[in-house]
Amino acid sequence: ATWQQSLARSHLTAFGSGVTFGADPEVFVQTPNGVLPAWEFLPKKADRYPPQAFWDGFQAEFTIPPSGCLAFVVDHIRAGLQTVLQKAQSVQAEATLVGTPVVEIAPQALVEASEEHVALGCDRSFSAYPNTPVLAPGEARSIPLRTAGFHVHMGLGKMEPTEAVRIVHGIDALAGVMSVSLLAGLDDARRRIFYGRAGEYRLPEHGLEYRTLSSAGLVHPIITHTLLELVRIGVGLGLAGLTVIDVGQPYIQEIIDTCDVAAARQLLANYEKPLRALLKAQLGNPLLPPRMWALVTQGARELLPTDDMAKNWRLDHSWLIHSSSPDCSLGTWSNAPT
Repeated sequence: ATWQQSLARSHLTAFGSGVTFGADPEVFVQTPNGVLPAWEFLPKKADRYPPQAFWDGFQAEFTIPPSGCLAFVVDHIRAGLQTVLQKAQSVQAEATLVGTPVVEIAPQALVEASEEHVALGCDRSFSAYPNTPVLAPGEARSIPLRTAGFHVHMGLGKMEPTEAVRIVHGIDALAGVMSVSLLAGLDDARRRIFYGRAGEYRLPEHGLEYRTLSSAGLVHPIITHTLLELVRIGVGLGLAGLTVIDVGQPYIQEIIDTCDVAAARQLLANYEKPLRALLKAQLGNPLLPPRMWALVTQGARELLPTDDMAKNWRLDHSWLIHSSSPDCSLGTWSNAPT
């Protein structure tokens, strides 16, 4: 097939197919004294629950309603972040949200925490790559680090593992590689010692959970929106059985697992023409492809404020529904390159 035919095929499978997206983001709360353990201000996760915020060890986690519209997904993530911050500030007025994906925990805090609170507690994940087991982190109290992820869920229905693997390969080769360049200086490869490695996924009842992205993707709504768009395009590529970046899976794994920014950017430069054609074909608003490309290749820290997460998400200001407030989505980014 020609590129145009292939891209059109990908477009049809990524959009208009009833696929919904959701997330269960994790985030740390900091105070002048260090990390504020989430169990001090949030309830325990319920077995069955509507969207809510809860503690998952030291980090806060929340769920959101699924939606076929990514602008609404961003809206829901903002509401979850606001809930976490308000709950934290109710017990510690100086609490702030941080998108830092890895934090160091004081030894005394690990000693004093209950077994329930210190446990890592993750259910089993799978790897989309052969002979690549998801690592077991070891005894929880001996690990001085805790990590946070931005797990994206897709409502694809019950899936066979072979189909899930094909889709995860599509997401890795696009969103996974691009996220390394996009989050330069924000992400932390230490997280992938434990989990969030290339190709990591689960198969919940509703479809597929992609577990590779970190909480660094939550520091600004434009970054979050960009990553969700890239995941959605990756789903379309996987469903259509298409490959844009064709360098072999081990190389893609290495770039993602080591957060190798230089290698990621070189790869994007090598495949610039087809990748930009893909973005143009997938994104209806003509402003979005050049804005996304600039953000991905130059990095978020070069183009966006990344130090004040609450300010970036307008958590103490008004927020127009559908991510329509200024600088809250790729479409409303007022200073974006075009």
